Parts: sequence; structure tokens; C-alpha cells
Amino acid sequence: LLVARVLGPYLFGAYVGIAALAILLGTLTTFGTHLVLLAEASQAYHRRLRVLPYCLSTAFSVGAILFVIFALVVSTIFRDSPIPGTLVVIIGVTELLVQPLLGIPAAQLQAQRKIVASQLVSLTPLAIRFLVILDVFLRPVAHPLSNFVIGCLVSGVIGLVVATLMLPKAWPAFRHWRIATVPELRRATGFAILNATAVGPAEIDKSLAARLLPLATAGVYSGAARIISAVSLPVTAMVQAALPTLFKEARQTAGIRPQMLTTMFAAAFLYGCGAALLMWLCVPAISWLFGEAYAGIGHAVSLLCVAIPGIGLRQTSGAVLMARDQPWARVLFEVSGIVVLLVGAIVLVPKFGIIGMIGAYIAGEWAMAFVAAAIVIKKPATNR
Repeated sequence: LLVARVLGPYLFGAYVGIAALAILLGTLTTFGTHLVLLAEASQAYHRRLRVLPYCLSTAFSVGAILFVIFALVVSTIFRDSPIPGTLVVIIGVTELLVQPLLGIPAAQLQAQRKIVASQLVSLTPLAIRFLVILDVFLRPVAHPLSNFVIGCLVSGVIGLVVATLMLPKAWPAFRHWRIATVPELRRATGFAILNATAVGPAEIDKSLAARLLPLATAGVYSGAARIISAVSLPVTAMVQAALPTLFKEARQTAGIRPQMLTTMFAAAFLYGCGAALLMWLCVPAISWLFGEAYAGIGHAVSLLCVAIPGIGLRQTSGAVLMARDQPWARVLFEVSGIVVLLVGAIVLVPKFGIIGMIGAYIAGEWAMAFVAAAIVIKKPATNR
């Protein structure tokens, strides 16, 4: 909200389009090794030592390649963007290298069932970003976007420091680094694609909006979509907290308890319905908070509320399939949603503008929810 208010819809739409691309590519930086680390350490914590030696070498090498791809895509697709090249570089370093590295200590803490500590590592940069943009909001400056982008980089570095203090052995000594073997990369590949497709539906729509809509209109859409994403965070937290248990139970003969699955899916759906109703009731307040510059954002939020229950069901199904070591099944349903989103946006946006973009997003989320449910039900967990 503060970022949107400070930047205005035109600059906000341009920034979010580029940042979303960086975040999406950044999901591939660790190439899934942090999820392999979580899976191994959840079974027995000492098994993390099998994975840690090649986590960092993979992150730095893949991150460098992704940065080149990011720069080429931005210079091609967003060549008319008002975002200066220097800030594009900083955004790339932040989202393609610094932020992904936080997943390594967070996975180790999560595997130890230290959920609060794991969330603290992940949320520390977000808290600092909030303080940065709050300062810019309260004390207007000439170049607010520059302050915010640099603040994001600094917040990520501070997050790494916090992670190191909370988990002194989070990083292997440089002499222990090594290149991943072919079998290790083969196993990580599924998790890497899974990680990218999991984030894809939540980020690719912003880049599409910045490309297909006028930047000011894209800013309105991105602001509304960010609100919907924030409302879904409690489901994300629930899924993250349950992952170690899901991994452990999935590798036992009896499999994941049906009672646990029922509880998770029911909680996700009921929360989604309640959150959607609450957001719909809060539309007037949202319109007032964003101001006149974001005319139409209240209507956009009210329509996007339809997607909230689907988002929760999609996230829950994804966690179950990942724990069952079915990453390609998760990739299948998430790619199906991305395809629906892409096709829908390309067909609908030229005719209906922002309403078409919203319709494509809702269709994509519910397509994933239904396909994922079908996959999960096809292979039910065995009762213990």
C-alpha cells in the first residue's frame, strides 16, 4: 500500500512488472536445492550435510546466469520502462541472489520445527522494507523509488546476517563447497521447476499487466493483486509450518494421515471464503487508502476476491504433492494455471482491459485448484 501510494500508479506499474520478473527468475537461483535440503533435514537433521556443500555453489552459478537472462529480457520487453538501468541492476541482485540465499538457513530452521525462527529469517527483510518505505512516505524525497530499491537490497543483506546469527552453521565453509553431481541435479530439477511454477501464478500476472496494459492501469491492477496475495499469507504460513510433518509422514509406509489432509484443506477453504467476504466488505476503505490516483482499485479488489479460496486450495495441494515427492504432478497443475492465465490475458486484455486481466487471473487460480484437487484425490493418503 505504501509503495503504491508513494510511487503512484504509473511508476508502481513499471516497477512491479520488472520486480515480478526478477522474483520469478529468482525462484530458480538455488535450483531447488533448498527444498532438497528441507526434505533431507526433515527426516534426520544431520542429513543436511549431504546437501549443504553444493547449495551455495549452485546458487551463485545459476544466479549469475539468471541475472544475464533478466537483463536481456528487461532490455527487450520493458525497453520503454521509466525505471533507470542502475535500479534494474540492483533489483536483479536483490531478487536473483540475496533473497534466494535466505531460503537455505530458513529450510534448516524449518526442518528442526523452529517455525517461528524460520519465519523470522524470511520476514526480517520484509519488515525492513516496510520501515524504508514508511520513512519515504513520511519524509518525501526526490527519488523515492531509488531509496526503496536500495533499501530492499540492504534489507536482504541484513536478513542474511540475522540468519547467520540464528544458525551459525547455516553456511558450509568455502573449502567444503562442491559442484552438484548429475543425480543430485536430476533430483533438484523437479523441485526447481516446482518452486518456479509455485511462484509463477503470483508474479507473472504483474509482468503481463505491465506489458499488456497502460502502465498506470497496470499499477492499479498490481496494487489490487498485491492486496489479494497479502490476504493469502496465513495459508502460506500454515503450509510452511506443516511441511516438515508432511515430509516425514509421506515417507512412512502408511503415508500422510487423511485427517491431516482434511484439516488442512478445510482450513484453507474456510479461511479463503471468510477472507474474501472481509475484503469485499473493506473495498470502500481500500479505495480511500489508495487515493484518487488509483481510481477503480476498489472494483478490481472486489472482483479478485473470487480467487482467494482457490489460492488457498492451490497452495495446500502443492505442499501435499511436494511432500509426497511428486514435484512433476505439482508442476503439471501449476503450468496448467499459468497457461490459462497467459491465454486468457492475451485474448481478454485487448478487449476488456483490466477486467480481462482480472478474469484471466481468476480463471488461472481456479483451474489450478481443480486440477490439483483431482491429482491429490487420485492418490489418496493411506490411513495409518
